Amino acid sequence: MTELINNRVKRDLKAGRQTVGGWLHLCSSISAEIMGDAGFDWLLIDMEHGPGDYQTLLVQLQALSASRTTPVVRVQWNDPAVIKRVLDLGAEGVMIPLVGNRRECEAAVRACKYPPEGTRGVAGSHRAAGFGRFSADYWARANAEILVIVQVETPEAVKVIDDIVTVPGVDRRVHRPRGPVRRARPPQRPQAPGRAGGDRARGGGGQAGRRRPRHHQPECRRGDGALRPGLSNGDALLGREPRRAGCGGGGPGYPRPGRRGAGLGRPCRASGRSTIPDLTRSCRRSSRRNEPCSGPS
Repeated sequence: MTELINNRVKRDLKAGRQTVGGWLHLCSSISAEIMGDAGFDWLLIDMEHGPGDYQTLLVQLQALSASRTTPVVRVQWNDPAVIKRVLDLGAEGVMIPLVGNRRECEAAVRACKYPPEGTRGVAGSHRAAGFGRFSADYWARANAEILVIVQVETPEAVKVIDDIVTVPGVDRRVHRPRGPVRRARPPQRPQAPGRAGGDRARGGGGQAGRRRPRHHQPECRRGDGALRPGLSNGDALLGREPRRAGCGGGGPGYPRPGRRGAGLGRPCRASGRSTIPDLTRSCRRSSRRNEPCSGPS
C-alpha cells in the first residue's frame, strides 16, 4: 500500500450520490485490473461463494490499488477473525452475509472497528497500514473510512429488519431474497441477462426496501445514496456481456480464431460496439433517467 485509506464511495453514499460497481469471482489479478481500469466506483471480491483464498484476495487488491476503484470484500461469514484479515490486507469495505438479528449486526460492526468502538485487533505491520509506514494515521482513520454492509437474507431477519438497519456503524444493508429467504423453493433458473433484478443497498435507517429477484442481474434506478450493482457480476460480464454485444465467443459477429477481435474498452471490429467502459457510462445515464440498466442490448 502506498496511500492511506481514502474511501470515496463511503463519502459519496453519505452525500446521497449514486455509485456504480461490479463483482469479481475469477480470483484473477488480471480481471481485477481490467475491471478497475474500466472506471467502476467500487468492485466487490466475493469470498463467500467465490473460490478464492487470502492469497488470491491479496493479488486482486494489489491490482485494484493502481486504480481509483474502492475495493470491497464479501467475507465467508460473520467472523471477526476473517473480517480482521480481510481489512488488514487492504479492503476498504466489507459485506457480511446472513446477518440475522440486531445482536449479530452489532457483532459485525464491532469486528470492523478498532477499540473503543469495536474489537478489531490492532497491528501496524499489515498492508492496510503501509507495512508500518503510516500505522498511526491508519488507526486514526480506519473506523470512519471502512464501509460496513450487512446482508439481510433469512425470514427471521426480515421480520426484525428495522432493528438491524438502525445499528450504529452500519453504512448500507442489502436485502437479498435469493439467499435462504427462498429456501422453501427449489432453485430457479437464472433470468436472461438484461431483465430486471439486482440487490438494492440503501442507507442504514428507514424502512426495508422491496425485494428484487436475482442478485447479480443488473439494474440501476434512482435513489439517494444507493449502491448501483449495475454490472454486478464482473467476471460473468467478461464472458457473457461481450457475447451479447457480438464481441464474445459464440455470439453473432464474433471474430473467428485467427482474426483480430475486440479488446476490452475498444470497439469490436465485427459489431462496432464497445465493451466495459461504455457499460459504466450506460449505467450512470440510465440511473439519471430512472431507467433499468442492463449493459449492452
